[in-house]
Amino acid sequence: MTKIFGLLKYLKAYKGSVFLNIFFNILYTLFSFASLGFVMPFFDILFNPERLVLDKPVFVTSVEGLKSYLDYYISQIIIHPAFNQFTLDSDLALLELSVVTTLTPIQTLGHYSLNDGPSINATALGWGDTSSATFAFPDTLQMVDLPIVSNDHCAERTSFITENMLCAGFFSGVKDTCTGDSGGPLMVFDETSQRWHQVGITSFGVGCEAQGGFGGYTRVKNFSDFISTIICLDVEMPAAPIMDLQISGGDVTVSWTNTTDLGGYRLNYAPYPDASPIESIDMQNQRQFSITLPSGSAFFVAINAYENNCRSGLSNIDHFIIN
Repeated sequence: MTKIFGLLKYLKAYKGSVFLNIFFNILYTLFSFASLGFVMPFFDILFNPERLVLDKPVFVTSVEGLKSYLDYYISQIIIHPAFNQFTLDSDLALLELSVVTTLTPIQTLGHYSLNDGPSINATALGWGDTSSATFAFPDTLQMVDLPIVSNDHCAERTSFITENMLCAGFFSGVKDTCTGDSGGPLMVFDETSQRWHQVGITSFGVGCEAQGGFGGYTRVKNFSDFISTIICLDVEMPAAPIMDLQISGGDVTVSWTNTTDLGGYRLNYAPYPDASPIESIDMQNQRQFSITLPSGSAFFVAINAYENNCRSGLSNIDHFIIN
């Protein structure tokens, strides 16, 4: 990724806080994830609209060159045009660095993925308050595992949940994100691809660890096209594949042309003729998918390619009906 440092929370009060601040998602450029654990630095952070300073980094396993002081300048802040400061809908922004980084970014969740659905276990990171009773801000990056809950269930506890939000936490309130965690990432580990994906951005909540309450997060997949369009140069955008669909009885085979050697592909499908809901499967670097379906099955199908968080448009769209 050559242009954008990462997702962050726009200037607004931290979750339940009187402090105006920004907590940004450093995952995109400053560390990557391994399938057997996190690789992460711990930073003290100072920020103003002109300059971002990462102060006093400490030793980081398998990440070289981070013992020295780092000083990054922000050349541009891009707030999502639909951000609503009252409802917190579309609560995200992008930071553009004045320098190029070559570190591997975490992938945002694909637009039609189901990996941010109810009951899926997610992990939140942050330097927020670790006590609901007193201010207790840690010196090291913290993590907490939280189950994602349905928007309908969440809406029973709060009245301003939109499709661009997701909720996570425990009804009993035993774990939660808190003051100072806003803007940090909510992530899910995908067992199929063996990759971490960012599914949310910590956004709001009613108190911390409050019984019957859940934390609110920006639903990142709804903004994947916005992110890709902003952060990716034209030369970084993979071309849309050309798809071929073959039907033999109940056997369906979808294949597509190779348009990326560095990324992968997503197979997108939806019921025919309604075209809703749309869902998708991460095919990684495969270029063919086969399945046997029962009579009466009918779907639209299309493919798109990705390289990191740069996503192509859809291939040709086709459909089939199993008689």
